[in-house]
Amino acid sequence: MPGTDAVIPPEVTEVTEAVQDAPAGRARFARPELPEAGHRSGLWFRDRAEDRRAFVSAVPAPA
Repeated sequence: MPGTDAVIPPEVTEVTEAVQDAPAGRARFARPELPEAGHRSGLWFRDRAEDRRAFVSAVPAPA
């Protein structure tokens, strides 16, 4: 989740949190927060190798 996003309104975060909190059986869900990133997180990650590695490490592997 980016810290600021000029494209997606803050209300969408509430929906994302509801999905995260909902019982989902065997589903695995990660919601890394990127306080300094904006909507185009790919561009943000481009020059931040350390943050990129941390993000990839936080994403659950497929079951």
